[in-house]
Amino acid sequence: MLLTMKILTTYLMSKEENAIQSAIMQYLFYNKIFHWRNNNTPIYDVTRKRFRAMPKGAIKGVSDILGILPDGRFLAIEVKKPRSYMSKEQKLFIKNINENGGVAFMARSIDDVKKHLINHYKELI
Repeated sequence: MLLTMKILTTYLMSKEENAIQSAIMQYLFYNKIFHWRNNNTPIYDVTRKRFRAMPKGAIKGVSDILGILPDGRFLAIEVKKPRSYMSKEQKLFIKNINENGGVAFMARSIDDVKKHLINHYKELI
């Protein structure tokens, strides 16, 4: 019962983040920024009653939205709903992208995305 409650709570929490992700992805699409949603959550196996292991080579903390900016730089956006925070793995992933010439940040709204990207692309709407 406790595991079922945990899955339900995770699902309800993710619905709000999914709405934010969708809005951000529409904004990126409108501004012609190549991107995709990265699903980095293990799948729950109902038969075995546990989460499946991550594939070999998968790393924890990969951002929710990945892409390539018009100038060729890698883009990573970690989407969080209000009052939720990044894990240490998510912070490390963002740090690694930024230190290697990419653009990575956490966003809770389209305004956060605009704020981070406007420094690179003045023509964004």
